[in-house]
Amino acid sequence: MLHVLQATKTSGTITGILCIDDRTVFALFDTGATYSIISTTFAKKLNMTPTPLIE
Repeated sequence: MLHVLQATKTSGTITGILCIDDRTVFALFDTGATYSIISTTFAKKLNMTPTPLIE
């Protein structure tokens, strides 16, 4: 479940404190970004295996 607890918007980016899978996290959303990024530490807590970006 994802819901916004607190959010602030500044020119193309939104920062906020969210609840993801019963964990409170700080998030940065960039509306112009090409990729979504998550820290490897947090991905492991969610039992996810991150895929490195290769350009």
